[in-house]
Amino acid sequence: MITVKEFMYAKNYWHSEDYYPLLIEFAKLHVTEALKAASEHASIIEYDSPFGGTNYLISEESILTAYPLNLIK
Repeated sequence: MITVKEFMYAKNYWHSEDYYPLLIEFAKLHVTEALKAASEHASIIEYDSPFGGTNYLISEESILTAYPLNLIK
């Protein structure tokens, strides 16, 4: 994933006074990557229902850890 420094240089924003559109665009890149990672790494927990049958849950932990925060640089 691109770093904020690389992104700013690529977009020629390095010396810009208006960082808000840049920050929004950079955040969108990471959110997109995070959602993609979550969809690829989500794990299903299967358990027996007390009422019979099998229930399924998506592991919250697998979603929350799919895109490590250290990727945002």
